[in-house]
Amino acid sequence: MERAMTCAGLLVLGSVTLVNAGTFRHAASEDSDGTTHADILRMKTQSRQASSYAGFLEDTYMWDMATLEARKRVFEDTNVNSKDKDDIDNAVKEAKRLGEKFLERCPFSIMLKEDGFDGQDKSLHQYVSYSTYWWPCNFNPCGSTRAEAREYIATSYEAQQMDLALENLSAAEFAEKINKNSTLNNAYVPDKKVFYNLHHAIKNAAIAYYFSGDEELSDSAVKAFREFFINEDTKMNPKLGLSRSQAVLGYVDSRIMGIMDFRLIVEILDALAVLNMKGALTESDREGLYTWLQDYKTWLETEGYWEGAINKINNHAPMALMQMMGIAMHLGEKDQARSYYNDLAKDMIDSQMESDGALPDELSRTRPTHYVAYCLAAFAHMAHLGAESGSSMDIWVYCPNRAKHQVRVHGIS
Repeated sequence: MERAMTCAGLLVLGSVTLVNAGTFRHAASEDSDGTTHADILRMKTQSRQASSYAGFLEDTYMWDMATLEARKRVFEDTNVNSKDKDDIDNAVKEAKRLGEKFLERCPFSIMLKEDGFDGQDKSLHQYVSYSTYWWPCNFNPCGSTRAEAREYIATSYEAQQMDLALENLSAAEFAEKINKNSTLNNAYVPDKKVFYNLHHAIKNAAIAYYFSGDEELSDSAVKAFREFFINEDTKMNPKLGLSRSQAVLGYVDSRIMGIMDFRLIVEILDALAVLNMKGALTESDREGLYTWLQDYKTWLETEGYWEGAINKINNHAPMALMQMMGIAMHLGEKDQARSYYNDLAKDMIDSQMESDGALPDELSRTRPTHYVAYCLAAFAHMAHLGAESGSSMDIWVYCPNRAKHQVRVHGIS
């Protein structure tokens, strides 16, 4: 089945495919034999003892469990010999390879950064990251002598053009030097890299374990999860949220676009749900993560980052909405997720998208192709989660009207 966001130029194929990164395209929630997603979940949870966290991590929202179940039957059927089975076999092998690769990048602790760097106190267990698009003047890759009032300068298009003219470097040479220097601070503060490695490790390990039953792989994935979310000595403090994210050294301690650092958390939660439904997580794991998510969600809602992000007119807004909806749904708050979606989704599209599907704010970036695709993917995930929340609003066929939209003014820069 194909569904298109007609005026936006979005096209998402609903074919049932296990792709090589270990993730799944979404398909209809009913399998060919009539087994529904709800039936599968009931069968998986019948023997599970009821608890105060009943329902938590018993469902997925980015991944389709009926699709997983159907593909697993093909994977396990020794009498099937087809290209589909070969594709699934190869995808499972790739998921296992990637899971093992990223699990080797342990530990997955928030405590790896250098104590005292930029005034940090490691005892707070605070997540810290720095913006990729800034570097210190004394590390200016093009050697510009421009006077700067602050220690760091942005790699804006204008700055790039000025530096290119000054140094007469080719674009390729300039890009190479930026890549060497723009992530300077994150080398000292690896929290963002730790979180991304955790995502790749748990996502791929969960898929491989679901199909193969490799308990050594699942045990390693659960250990990684506990390091970041559960263990008191190594976990991130959710009550401080992302309050030191996307900082610019010597300029600002955090920026609202830091909410983007955790855009992958919804898929991590889906992967953990798969591990949980296969019996890999304990009641203590579920209770600890439930509390962690509640604290993190409270921080998002009360510290201004959520409000600031959803009022941006670029990819930050749909990414923030996608994150909040996914967390709310995993916490059993579907009504809230649906309310956020119904209230904000169309407004976000109107504020960003022309009637022909163009995204002017993303097209003005130095990497427009990347950011257009990035933003469209966020809208697609947002639409999928909206349907999962039970909303009847279908933004796949919604035509944006940016010309009539009153651009919102956000209060956080």
